[in-house]
Amino acid sequence: MRDLPRYGVVVAGVLALALTGCGASETTSESAGAEAAVTSPDVQDEGGESAGSDAKDAAKSSSSAAGDDDSTSETSASEGAGAGKGSAKPRGSKTLYRVIRVVDGDTVKVNINGGESVRVIGIDTPETVDPDQPVQCGGPEATAAAKKLLSGKSVAVVFDESQGRRDKYDRLLAYLDVPGSGDFGEDMIRSGHAEEYTYDAAYERKPTYLAAEQSARSAGKGTWGSCQEEPAPAAPEPAEPAYTPPPPPPPSTPAPAPAPTPAPAPTPAPAPAPPAAPAGPGPGWTNDALTPGYTGCRQGYPGGRINGVYWWKPIPC
Repeated sequence: MRDLPRYGVVVAGVLALALTGCGASETTSESAGAEAAVTSPDVQDEGGESAGSDAKDAAKSSSSAAGDDDSTSETSASEGAGAGKGSAKPRGSKTLYRVIRVVDGDTVKVNINGGESVRVIGIDTPETVDPDQPVQCGGPEATAAAKKLLSGKSVAVVFDESQGRRDKYDRLLAYLDVPGSGDFGEDMIRSGHAEEYTYDAAYERKPTYLAAEQSARSAGKGTWGSCQEEPAPAAPEPAEPAYTPPPPPPPSTPAPAPAPTPAPAPTPAPAPAPPAAPAGPGPGWTNDALTPGYTGCRQGYPGGRINGVYWWKPIPC
């Protein structure tokens, strides 16, 4: 009976060692599962679901198997759904580029390759920065409208296969789409700050731009209401000729017949007069009809055109 306590102590020690070994095995298994969940990369398939999220959910389920089965299943499902939504990239999304500077109403500099100028396809606005032309009517307003639409924004630069990639000034030719706002070119035309412009070949969005211009013209928006040329005064009607009475009848006695005179020599037809030049703004101003082929420096007439004719004055370069 004295040896029983010592035997009990030995048995208890053996049981404790066995239980400790089982616990270490379970702990090691849980740690391996958690490490696999952290280090497995999130691989996204076409549907936008994350394979890494499924691996993490599986690790969570295995590590919490000893707890409440219903509660653990619900938590894992909700976490997996959240990971799938947050990490998927929408199909067909366009790269956005920050607008660096609005040059004028139809030219914008964006953050491509450190800074590229984009000439917007299909629109034209009055000039404000051309060194060979004065500031045209509606130009400052068009630039202000462009800044309101684009300043501080990031835009999608959309090319058109019908147009070249760059113009003769090495500017990119593209549309600018503003997220949450839409087509920048259409907005400028619809507000009356730009008109539809086809440079060489028809482009994809031309029908939409033409419809927008017709709407702005009809409503007299922007330059269509504030920069239209005054109509030329109507020419005065010719005065009605004064009444001339008919000559008196000849006397009853016939007059002697006059002696025959030699026929006069034929007179050559007069040379045709040169075409009259359209009325211009004054001395020193000319146009392409009066001075064809002039390629030197010139100063444009303020306001642009008179009766559809662009007037300019030669100036030293």
